[in-house]
Amino acid sequence: MLEASSKGDVKEVADLLSKGVSIESKDVNNSTPLHLAAEGGHLKVVELLVTKKASLEAKTKEGRNVLHSAAIGGDAATVKYLLKKGVSHEERADFRWTPLAFAAAKGHSAAIKALIDAKAEPGVFDQLGRAPIHLAASSGSAESLEVLLKAGVSPNTQTQKGLTPIIFAVGSGSSLAVRALIKGKANLNFRTSSGDTAIGGAVNAGNVSMVRDLIAAGANVNVTDSLGRSLLKVAQMIRNNEVVELLKKAGAK
Repeated sequence: MLEASSKGDVKEVADLLSKGVSIESKDVNNSTPLHLAAEGGHLKVVELLVTKKASLEAKTKEGRNVLHSAAIGGDAATVKYLLKKGVSHEERADFRWTPLAFAAAKGHSAAIKALIDAKAEPGVFDQLGRAPIHLAASSGSAESLEVLLKAGVSPNTQTQKGLTPIIFAVGSGSSLAVRALIKGKANLNFRTSSGDTAIGGAVNAGNVSMVRDLIAAGANVNVTDSLGRSLLKVAQMIRNNEVVELLKKAGAK
């Protein structure tokens, strides 16, 4: 039953149910067939299991309900179906993540939109003080960031440690994610308590396109990094001539 549900085999699941196999079978993580079908985005199997009275309240060992599983998988139709069936979008699982947090961490923009449309709160923080927008930025998904920004989430939301989404986006290596935050009016010159900046991270990573975009958007090229080094010095140290030239043309010293 577990394997058939995970694979989305509707015929096999129906056959097993007709033979009396438990609809509440569990794997070593306490995931039920409904959890596995939801995570796989197998809507037909999900519908069958729910019709046959599979528990919508079942939890894994991490405390994940079936909507958490659907959010991890990212299939928006499955997420919408479970929401209509009344599965809570507010419950917290491991890391104190809501379904929205899981969708954001995976960069599933359509699932994020479905959850927000169902009134899921986009501003809740996890046990490490991160909101969904930080998780989306870490995933590198520009589309996910755009959905969250459109929902009114601030591009300058800070974690409990004082980090903003632009720092996470730079760390993801995704120029598209950085561009989404630039478009969303993120503070490009935000400096963390340890002295890190978005452009400093991009320079250190040698990401030419990201450095170019940040400079064009107005990032300060004369900030120092967390060790007190100029960005130009860092670029020269890592021998990235393209970044060196970009910085020089922008007036870096």
